[in-house]
Amino acid sequence: MPLSRTPYAAALERLVAAGGVQEVVQAVMAWRELGLVDAIGLWLHHAPTDGLTFADARGVGTQLVNWRPGHRDAGGPLWEAMAGTEPVAIDLSMVPLALAAPLRVADSAAWFAHGLHGPGGQIGGVVLCGHRVWEGDRVPCDAAGLALHRAKEADHHRWRSGWFDALAELTHDGVIMATPDGEVHAYNDALQGLTGWTLEDIRAHGWTNLVYPDPKVRADLQRAIAALVLGKASKGTVRTMARKDGTEVRASVWSRLLPHPAGTAPGMLGVIRDVTAERSVALQRSREESLSKLGRLAGGVAHEFNNLLAAIMGHAELIEITTDDEKLQSRARTIVSSTRRGATLSKQLLAFSGSTMSQTQPMRADDLVRETVDLLRIAFPRTLALSFDAEPDLTPVEADAPQLQQALTNLITNGRDAASEKVHVQLSTAPMPEAPKFRAVDAPAAGSPMCRIRVHDDGDGFSPTALAHLFEPFFSSKSRGHGLGLPAVRGIIGTHQGAVHVHNDNGAVIDLFLPFSSRPELALPRLAAHRSGGTGTVWLIDDEPALLEFAR
Repeated sequence: MPLSRTPYAAALERLVAAGGVQEVVQAVMAWRELGLVDAIGLWLHHAPTDGLTFADARGVGTQLVNWRPGHRDAGGPLWEAMAGTEPVAIDLSMVPLALAAPLRVADSAAWFAHGLHGPGGQIGGVVLCGHRVWEGDRVPCDAAGLALHRAKEADHHRWRSGWFDALAELTHDGVIMATPDGEVHAYNDALQGLTGWTLEDIRAHGWTNLVYPDPKVRADLQRAIAALVLGKASKGTVRTMARKDGTEVRASVWSRLLPHPAGTAPGMLGVIRDVTAERSVALQRSREESLSKLGRLAGGVAHEFNNLLAAIMGHAELIEITTDDEKLQSRARTIVSSTRRGATLSKQLLAFSGSTMSQTQPMRADDLVRETVDLLRIAFPRTLALSFDAEPDLTPVEADAPQLQQALTNLITNGRDAASEKVHVQLSTAPMPEAPKFRAVDAPAAGSPMCRIRVHDDGDGFSPTALAHLFEPFFSSKSRGHGLGLPAVRGIIGTHQGAVHVHNDNGAVIDLFLPFSSRPELALPRLAAHRSGGTGTVWLIDDEPALLEFAR
């Protein structure tokens, strides 16, 4: 025959079973149902504001919810009860009417305020109990204080756990929580998207086995885990991880050890960020800075080289026209021919450095491109075709005609050397790409309408190595060539506020992007030289003695 429970014991059981603050509130309200009190009201203490908040009431007037106990400094029976450990009797004639009126609705002869305290005396709240006659069991206020303290901590931990769950789903970074023996407790969608491995894959085969298939890398990781267990957190360590599709991703890892409150196996929390793109951008930025420095050096060298070439060519031409010795004339012509090739190389260096003077004006790109294609077609072998088509009625572009023609000549010549059967040049309107291979600092924003000049050959395309070093001077994948063609194109397009995009599509495709002009196209008058009589003085000032000697 089961033992009957007293109301007091039933109240204790409900308090012990309460897992959160709201369950404790309901357990306290049940005191009226159990007959421990005839009426009851409960206020909870809010630590951040040091105030009392109404929680619930039974057997009193509904107006009680509108009464505010006021601040601690104002005093009153509720604050008095919380300050001590003994119940405080309440004289309804001595309390504010807003409190007395709803309490008088209850059929209670006596009212007592009981403070609810935690195990260390922490203030949890205050309960107001009304009794018709004081008899039987006392109310379990001490147990209610302890239950309330425990419930507040439990609610706070659940709330913080909710923060983690929400953050893990909101963040774009991968999040994993596991124990040193490999048991996984958390694995968010972002990490699955980053690696491709599902939670089921991880639990079946192990995180380290999947993302670090190389045994040597796993051994290094085990040493890092051992250091983590000893308290050495990982802060941004970059590792290469294997994806499910067979590719690799560079990821930055932050991790720390979280001890388990029960003393069991600790958890290792890891936050993993994809830095593949960031690393690529950083490498690209570093390469651009290096090319810029090299360009400034090349520009200075080219200027000095030009002065030397001018002096050499001038003296060689003088020798050719002032001597009757045929052998000497032949040697002079050889010197002139070589210096002209040197001048072409110097011109390419200047174009790469961006040091050439650019005089842009509104012009029709289709006329210039068509003229360049027609000029170069005669240099193509009969086995190769060079074709051209243009979008009709294109807006004029801002360009320097000789420089743009030089850039086109470089591209078409490269296409001729790489093509199997044909090279096609196309002129059209296209948006500025998001991430071109090269973009001038002052180029229009991505998506802006641009004039695109495309040179497409049907050769083998660019190798990965060539794509990585396209604009570096003196790098060439051809057996013959000085490797200044594309660097010169980069320099020219840079002075035109444009961009260069390179990719493979059944051969190599190089796109030049030029901004459209906002000025009207002008028909400039042709200037013709003519000879007239007269005398004068020509001043030539230069710091190169050999050039001055030739000028005399």
